[in-house]
Amino acid sequence: QKNEVFPYAPISYSSWLEAAGAHCIPLPYNINEGSLQFLLERSHGLLLPGGGANLYKSYETKEGFGPMTVGFFKIFRYIQKMWAKGINYPIWGTCLGL
Repeated sequence: QKNEVFPYAPISYSSWLEAAGAHCIPLPYNINEGSLQFLLERSHGLLLPGGGANLYKSYETKEGFGPMTVGFFKIFRYIQKMWAKGINYPIWGTCLGL
């Protein structure tokens, strides 16, 4: 299908973080609220990998946000709540990752 979304994160990103001692957890853009809270409260930061992604429902018309954009907003809103509680939670976005 033309507008189907296939999330992908190159292994080089997790290898880079693991080389510095980090443990990586994939965080799907369509994660449910309970799992999101569980994983974010047990992690120490978020890396948004680079690469092209369609931010809109329709690439041609640029109307309406696509599922990956909606998913990121959900994740970001939860991180904002963590920040409001004084929890330091960094976000790193590479190129089109942010």
